[in-house]
Amino acid sequence: MEAMGELREVVSTPFSLKVMLLALPRLYEKRMKEPDKSINRHSMYKEYTIDWYTREWEKLKQSPELARQARHRGIDDENYI
Repeated sequence: MEAMGELREVVSTPFSLKVMLLALPRLYEKRMKEPDKSINRHSMYKEYTIDWYTREWEKLKQSPELARQARHRGIDDENYI
C-alpha cells in the first residue's frame, strides 16, 4: 500500500474503500497483462463506474417494462465506454 501513494488516502472513506476493494483486483490483473498501466484514483473510479453501469444494464434487461421504455427512448448500452 505504501508504494501506491495516493491510494492510502482513498481508503479513508467507506465509499472510496468500497471502490478500491471492487476495482483493485481487476486493475491488478490488467496491470499484469500490461505492466505500463498505472493504478491510481482515476483508474479505480473508472473501473468501478464501468462495473456499476454494467450491473445497471443487467438489471434493466431483467425488467421487460424498463427495457421497453429504454428502447423507446433510444437509449443504447453501447455508449458508456
